[in-house]
Order: sequence, then structure tokens, then C-alpha cells
Amino acid sequence: MLENIPYLRGKRVYCVLKGNGPGSGLGVHKQVGCSDFYIDLAIIHPDDPGRYLLGIECDGAAYHSARSAKDRDRLRQAALERKGWNIYRIWSTDWFRSPNTELSKLEQYMDKLLNGDASVNETDKQKPVSITIEREDIFTENNEDNNISVEPYIMYRGREINDELIYQPAFLSRLLFDIIKVENPVHKDELIRRVLGLTGLGRAGSRIQNAFEAAISSNLRRGILEERGSFLYGKGLDIKLRYRNDLPSASKKMEYVTPEEIALAVKAVIKNNFGMQHHEIPLAAARILGFARTTEDMVKIVSIVLLDLEKKEEIKKQGDTYI
Repeated sequence: MLENIPYLRGKRVYCVLKGNGPGSGLGVHKQVGCSDFYIDLAIIHPDDPGRYLLGIECDGAAYHSARSAKDRDRLRQAALERKGWNIYRIWSTDWFRSPNTELSKLEQYMDKLLNGDASVNETDKQKPVSITIEREDIFTENNEDNNISVEPYIMYRGREINDELIYQPAFLSRLLFDIIKVENPVHKDELIRRVLGLTGLGRAGSRIQNAFEAAISSNLRRGILEERGSFLYGKGLDIKLRYRNDLPSASKKMEYVTPEEIALAVKAVIKNNFGMQHHEIPLAAARILGFARTTEDMVKIVSIVLLDLEKKEEIKKQGDTYI
């Protein structure tokens, strides 16, 4: 019975609509794809099987209470409506209190659409597609953008070494490459910091700086490293999106994040939010990289990457929204 449904999931609503709701006389599809978007449930128009009457979004309790989720759903709904969808939202708290009432409201809204008493978008019927990512009603402390895959930043943890060893070119070259294999890619300042941490030395004087430059040059000649600006990249190693919340404050700086990783963050938040305005992107990108607060300098760094992505046509701008 409806009263025995303890919480809202798209599949639960689907079963109700197919069995004894207003959708029982209509076709209902689950997880309908629309470009890079998907809709929980879509009801086929009874008078025109070639298109959908409306899409139904089913949101859990955590989505109902989280501000960031509300903002994301607002942007998502606007994007879907621009694509021609009529969107109807069902909240888990309302469903839990009175599922029959919510079904009645849905039926009334559908009647208004069919009778022309509500705005109707010309929604072309999309082919149902297989979706492997299911939106969960769980928010982690580290990452509110649950559909974005972010790994924790892993720092190199080596054994303590004698500081005289760093002046041996072969030893230092191997050590630098070992660090880069763990933390790829790495800012040169961070690379020096890791080595100093293993030796117990407090600062890098001119002798240490020269030893580092020699070791880096050796690895570049061997073809196992690439140098781009102040960053060193392991040849053939992947660049991944990483969360920096647990890094020491000295290491947690946006200038220590490569443009390529910032680009991954920018594209991820835009896709996850189904489009964002310029001023929203730096804050969202910084958050999934593990920065709790965003400074003016951080905004500038992210904005430079954002504009570069637009120039390369890896993202596009429609009006004032990046997609």
C-alpha cells in the first residue's frame, strides 16, 4: 500500500504510477536521457506518443535541506526547461506525510497541462538510456557535489634520510621521481618542501637549490618528467581531481594546483550543475578541490583557466551561462 512506502526513490514513485497512480493509464519511462542530462521519470503524452507530457524529479530528504543541492536543482531544472521539458518535483518529506495527496496534486497538474491551463513545453520524446550513476541522498563532509569523482590528495611519505644524500645527483633524481609518482603533478616549491621534510632541514639554500635543478634536469633529459611553468609532470601519469582538505596550510594554495587539474574541476562543476554562471564557478571549483574559502587571487586563477577552456571550446557559453 502507499502508506507503507517509507521514503522516496524514483523507482518507488515509478511503481506507484504504473500500478495505481495517474500514470497507470499512461506510459512511464525511468531515467530518461536528454543530452548530458537525465530525468528520474518521464510520462508520455497520451495524445501524442512521440513526446513526453512532463518529467518528474524525485528528491530525497538531504536534497530538501541542503542549500547547495537546492541551488543545483534550480539550475538543473532551468536547463531542462530550456530543452523543452515540463518539470514537476516531488519532495520526499511531502511524499512521506501523504503520498495520496501528492499523487492527487500530480494528477491535477497533468490535467492542467492537457487542458491548456498550464504552460506546456514541446518536449520531444527522448530515447530511454541506461544510466550508471544514481543520485544518492547522501552528502559527505568533504564533497557536496556527489556526482563528481574526487580523490583525496595523497602526500609522499618516505623514510627519514641523511641530508647529505640530497647532494648526490643520482639519489636526488630517484627521490624526486618517487615523489612525483605519488603526487603527480607537483609544484617545484612543494617538491622541495617534501624533500626538506624528509631531511629535517628548515630551508633550501643556494646549494640545495642547485642540487634540485641538477636532479630535475637529469630527469628531464631521461624523458621521465615534463616541465610546464613551475610544475613537474610524470611522463605518462594521469592527472586526477584531488581534494586537499587535509593538506598542511603551507601546501594548500591554489597556485600549487596545476591549470589542468583546475580545468577538470571547472568542467566537473559545470556538468554536475547543468550549467553555471561565471561568478559561481570559482567558488564551486575551489570547494571540490578542498578549499573552504575563496580569495580574490583564487578567483583570478580559476577565471583564467575558465576563459582558456572557453577559448579552446572545451566549454561553451549560452547567454550568461557556461555549459
